[in-house]
Amino acid sequence: MNVSHDSVSSGYPSDDLTVPLSVPRWFTHLERGFAIGAVMYHTSFMYLPLAGRLISEDPMNNRSPVLESSPLLALLKGLMLITLFFLVSQRWRSIGRLMMRRVGLLMLMGWILASCFWAPSFDYSWKAANELCIVTLTGFYLAARFSLREFLDLAAIALGLVAGINFLYCLAVPSIGLQIGIQAGAWRGVFIQKNTLSRMMFFSALVFLSLISTQDRNDRSKLGWYRSGLLLCTLLTLLSQSKAGLLFIIGFALLVPLLKVLRSRHQVVPPIVFCAFLIATMVAVFVAGNYEEILAALGRDATLSGRTEIWGVLVDKIAQRPWTGYGYSGFWQGKEGESIDVWYVSRDMPPHGHNGYLDMALDLGLVGLGLFLVNVVQGLGRSLRWLRQMPMVEGLFPILYLSALLVYNIAEDSFIGESSFNLIWLFYCYVTSAILIGQIPSQPLSDRFTTEP
Repeated sequence: MNVSHDSVSSGYPSDDLTVPLSVPRWFTHLERGFAIGAVMYHTSFMYLPLAGRLISEDPMNNRSPVLESSPLLALLKGLMLITLFFLVSQRWRSIGRLMMRRVGLLMLMGWILASCFWAPSFDYSWKAANELCIVTLTGFYLAARFSLREFLDLAAIALGLVAGINFLYCLAVPSIGLQIGIQAGAWRGVFIQKNTLSRMMFFSALVFLSLISTQDRNDRSKLGWYRSGLLLCTLLTLLSQSKAGLLFIIGFALLVPLLKVLRSRHQVVPPIVFCAFLIATMVAVFVAGNYEEILAALGRDATLSGRTEIWGVLVDKIAQRPWTGYGYSGFWQGKEGESIDVWYVSRDMPPHGHNGYLDMALDLGLVGLGLFLVNVVQGLGRSLRWLRQMPMVEGLFPILYLSALLVYNIAEDSFIGESSFNLIWLFYCYVTSAILIGQIPSQPLSDRFTTEP
């Protein structure tokens, strides 16, 4: 059976990738089930349970960058790959046409693969880079198959289930679901550390927030589900004791009414307001993430209690290999890699540089960082057009997500290098592809956004 040419619709009304909608019911269920499963799988919430590492220990004692495997993890990964390749084979023509329009992203992926050859550990970097390629292909498939509305509805189911599982697990097994040692009492759920839970909750909240802000008020069942999901994500962020995570959720909730201004027909107003919001949010995130160090710096410590010293070392390391970097996933290798110099300076064992842009420059050099930024800027430009001319969630979510991605990298490690949490990259590939192949109406649409909480 080949349904790519005559039986599956991508969901876009006037898209050159669209084909007639007529498929067996079982195949439609398989595609929808795969979309839900892919989102859940790439949150990596099953990694610790299937690897047998759900134990009561201080997660800060384990800083190894190598992800262990297990028979159950290998089985789950194999099932996901087989299903993905089967579905891709059924619509390879539409995915191929989409990939031909993603030249910039493919150039970045090519650079990532090439960087493995000068990485300290080729095998480790090559394995991580190939996993990222699989995630990218998954994003392409989802963009070719599902419209933004369809995909976000499915993603809400997946992320709501993951949030609910983490919440119930912490209640049922607090001895493991809550951290001990450093930051004792903070909720981490089935993840290795509280910040991983907080990160997943923030990006999940963006999905629920977008759907709430654009949902028909008469559809009370869906609206109630979305509100419950957002409430649960916010609650878990609070319980994880992540100040930055809570600030992210509040900040982007406040962005929704600001989008009315961004949808103004004046050519100058939207870019100015948008840039001002991004700058203000980045400053707020930096202050929230470092307020203790800043207060200490004002009184007695001019180095932000060591963080700026770490960044100083990272800048020196970037200067040693400015163009190529140390290879994908090649810098933060614990005691075996260049990161040992950072450990000596910080007198600690940081797993990353607390700045995604620095981490990306370390792994991929300025060439890789430049390719990424060019891709993001192009995506932002098109998402602004979608915001002004597309109705409902189709216009809201892309700009909300890409803005969050840029701001989040200020405080955390590079999402492109975090193989244990590929959901962010999956959404990036999907969103930037979906807004590329979707047709923008020639005339701006009326403002259909609501600001009701």
